[in-house]
Amino acid sequence: DEIWNLKRGGHDYRKVYAAYKAATEFKGKPTVILAKTVKGYGLGPHFEGRNATHQMKKLTLDDLKEFRDYLRIPISDSRLEEDPYRPPYYHPGADAPEIAYLLERRKALGGSVPERRSGPGAVEMPDAKTFDVAKRGSGKQQAATTMAFVRLLKDLLRDKKFGHRIVPIVPDESRTFGMDAFFPTAKIYNPSGQNYLSVDRDLVLAYKESAQGQLIHPGINEAGAVAAFTAAGTAYATHGVPLVPVYVFYSMFGF
Repeated sequence: DEIWNLKRGGHDYRKVYAAYKAATEFKGKPTVILAKTVKGYGLGPHFEGRNATHQMKKLTLDDLKEFRDYLRIPISDSRLEEDPYRPPYYHPGADAPEIAYLLERRKALGGSVPERRSGPGAVEMPDAKTFDVAKRGSGKQQAATTMAFVRLLKDLLRDKKFGHRIVPIVPDESRTFGMDAFFPTAKIYNPSGQNYLSVDRDLVLAYKESAQGQLIHPGINEAGAVAAFTAAGTAYATHGVPLVPVYVFYSMFGF
């Protein structure tokens, strides 16, 4: 029992603080913190250190009381017994040092999130003539919607006032959409630049990657593409830079 009562490093707030303090102060190399912990720590004997912890969804009334006592939360037995499956929330009070600390840290991180924040200034829209080709249509000649879309997107990217705000995102192969014409001018975004010789380097429209690239080309990575779409779409609030993400996907199943 005495050994069990000794806190492991990952549960000792002094050791955790000391480890993170040392990590933040150390310069020149990355730091890895290995914290030894007990799964389900503090949740009582039915949860602590058991392989079935992830499958257990509810605390029993006795588990709740033990958890309350362990954390020294001032909630009476009668309040817990009113509805064991909907235990009451506890707030230490607006003046409590814990609340003051949390609010202070949140303020230092830029305020509460999510929060809609719009930066100053209006976005200058592209010239009306940019849409002339699309409005005119193809007449008697049939045209694929993909081709018409790529033509309009290319014209929008060329617009000096608005083009830099467009973020084309292709979770596929851009050549499928005929967007390889974007490679030499807009370039594919890569924060490290292009550090390899592409297999198509002898082609006129070869892959061109750049830290200043505008085309997001993550490959077959829909989750990453959606994350990029979200980041670009909320950039007006996060960075004060309004952007227009354009998510392009291959309609192989007739969507």
